[in-house]
Amino acid sequence: MHAIVVPCVEGTTAPPVDSKTLGLKPKSGVICTDAENLTITDGIVEGALQNDLAVGLVTTTRVTHATPGALYAKGIHRDIENDVEAKKFGVPNCTDIARQLLSYPASEFKVR
Repeated sequence: MHAIVVPCVEGTTAPPVDSKTLGLKPKSGVICTDAENLTITDGIVEGALQNDLAVGLVTTTRVTHATPGALYAKGIHRDIENDVEAKKFGVPNCTDIARQLLSYPASEFKVR
């Protein structure tokens, strides 16, 4: 089995992880969104899953933090980790980072 490992180290920020996983410069503060044309972009995780590779993450911070969230969350401000934060930002019906953790591509991560 092949694996792709992208380190998610506490103290780093989402844009560098976005750059590593997307191969492009992300919009500042918004996870997995191309800074140039503001489109939501698939990255290395989706490519790995489409090629039947196992994907997972290891992190020393909460899994909904923007750094590990850059592997699976899309088109969301890095601070909207849950529905409480979504309400604070005035977007109560958005798909926050925690909710995106339960859907594709994160739902396909291998957990051991």
